[in-house]
Amino acid sequence: MNGQPAPLKHSKQRGQTLVLVALCLVVLISMAALAIDLTTLYVARGEMQRSADAAALAGAQAFVSSGVTTDPGNFTLQGLARMLAGSYVLGVNTKNTVGGVAPTSSTTFDFTNPGNPQITVTMQRTDVPTFFARIFGQRLATVSATAIAEAYNSSYTGASNRMPPVAPTCTKPWLVANLDPDHGNGPFVNPNGSLAHPGVWTGGGGGIIAEPLTLANIWHSPVTSPLTIPGYLPAKLPNTAAGTCSSCSAGGGGNFGESVACCDTANAVQYSCGAPPPTPLAVDTNNDNPGTLAGAACLLTGAGSTGGTTGNDILDANTFWGSDGAAAMQIQSGTPPHSGLVVTTSGQIVTLPIIDKNVSPNVNVVGFMQAFVQSTSNSPALGGAGISMYVLNISGCGTNINTGATPVSGGGVSAVPVRLIHP
Repeated sequence: MNGQPAPLKHSKQRGQTLVLVALCLVVLISMAALAIDLTTLYVARGEMQRSADAAALAGAQAFVSSGVTTDPGNFTLQGLARMLAGSYVLGVNTKNTVGGVAPTSSTTFDFTNPGNPQITVTMQRTDVPTFFARIFGQRLATVSATAIAEAYNSSYTGASNRMPPVAPTCTKPWLVANLDPDHGNGPFVNPNGSLAHPGVWTGGGGGIIAEPLTLANIWHSPVTSPLTIPGYLPAKLPNTAAGTCSSCSAGGGGNFGESVACCDTANAVQYSCGAPPPTPLAVDTNNDNPGTLAGAACLLTGAGSTGGTTGNDILDANTFWGSDGAAAMQIQSGTPPHSGLVVTTSGQIVTLPIIDKNVSPNVNVVGFMQAFVQSTSNSPALGGAGISMYVLNISGCGTNINTGATPVSGGGVSAVPVRLIHP
């Protein structure tokens, strides 16, 4: 021992920590790239699916607007439905962007099931930008989504397809007698639930789509059964009308007027098609003319009135008639801010129950009518409260309805509901 410290030995492991840190950084950056880019793609996928869902529902609404579910074998109406659906999908496509960019869309149609057409919409972007993944050469990613929607007219429900009942929740309390004045007072809906006159109205005959009707209030005490005169009867309302209403008040119309002016969900359960209603549907003990006129004035113009009223919106069916259904019916808005513009919907489009001719005083719903109400009249010749309208669609209750299934409401407004079918 000389008292001097022994020289330090150099470890062969010196510098390995630096290498490990560098490797860990690569792994961490890769994980960050994966996490951030997967989150971006996940958000884009959600936006894409919502866009596809909205486009499919809008496209399915074209089946209703065209009337093709009322006459499913009409190739002209099928062509109109395709054209309208394409424009509806395009409109949704431009407003529902994915990552700030409108996706491309493709649509296919299926008319093989009568009264139950379907539309498939596929949305796609092939240029969704990535972020950290660019380090590894992945600059763009593809995101797509598909949605299927259908319209459902229960008139064509046969023995082999047990479809659910239809239950619109915005039904007006005007019970339309199953007597078509333009077809010799024959039925709108046959006893087996099918439609008596599908197709486009041709003037004094033909089909029912776009048929102009003026229905009189045929109520009197007592109501004669069976009904022999076309028109409507006021429904008895067991509950206070409640639901989404317009800004005006159906003043002077009472509870019946509120049910006309509003989307009356409080009394919706009694209008059941294809299944016994939990609450029996009956004719009211009064003619309810003040309620019809006041409620309709609120519905048609947004202002109260106790006389006859002409709606702000106007439906033009001339091109539809002239083309035998190849050109769409057009609704011109008379309400700001859309005054003078052609619109695709209107508050004047209503759903009415069609009832069997036998009244006891309870009645049985055999179908629904979707109509555009043009005006009302307090003419004594029309029972004091006549209603002028155009028929847009008819749906019967069909046969072999699956009464145990959940009723289809499709948002509650239409007699021919639309709904999404998830792939």
